[in-house]
Amino acid sequence: MHSISQRAIAETFGTAALVLVGPGSVIATLTLAGKAVPAVTEADLLAISFAFGFIITALVYAIGKVSGCHINPAVTFALAVTKRFPWKEVPVYWGAQYVGAIIGAFAIWGVFGANAVTFGMGQTHFAADASTTVYMQAALAEALGTGLLLFAILGIVDSRSAGGPLAGVVIGGAVVHLLDAIHPRLPDPRPGRCSRGDLPVRLPGQPAPGRAPHPGSRHPRRHRRARRRAVALTG
Repeated sequence: MHSISQRAIAETFGTAALVLVGPGSVIATLTLAGKAVPAVTEADLLAISFAFGFIITALVYAIGKVSGCHINPAVTFALAVTKRFPWKEVPVYWGAQYVGAIIGAFAIWGVFGANAVTFGMGQTHFAADASTTVYMQAALAEALGTGLLLFAILGIVDSRSAGGPLAGVVIGGAVVHLLDAIHPRLPDPRPGRCSRGDLPVRLPGQPAPGRAPHPGSRHPRRHRRARRRAVALTG
């Protein structure tokens, strides 16, 4: 049995690696896409899904024997609720995971530099004009994806499960298929656009389509660069 500090370090490292490789693969894809339309194709989405799946599979085998390889607050919470993990250690795991996520984000910035900021660190957010229906669809997609993933994980860690040595492969495979099936909306470098579907997604720091930055903006230079890049890509 490893000490709580050893397990916390393992969770920090694992979460940092997941953030670097997972969202980092989105930045790499958009960087290589350049002016291509669409910026992310179905094949690209599959490659990104495999990036998430393979790093999770590797981490299950690398740190699973140390910390259990939760690397996700939802997994820790689900294991505690089902009495497979002590509640008193939940805050330690959550803290380690959040620290690891921050380290992973800094690693993305260190590897991709300005492109990491331009492409929103591999994540998206809804534009200001997104409808309530859109938010409900997104929440439903997140709930289904997270629920199915936890269903697979809880089944694998059950002592009566036949998963055994294949646990990492099964969990990583589940991540690949869920990411591809739920149809995530990935960032498109053009303001107000997303690479698939019709959700009004835009990158952080970019003004809404046809709208100038607020006069009091703290980053007017960043907004000007975003507009010039948008004109170059759409022109």
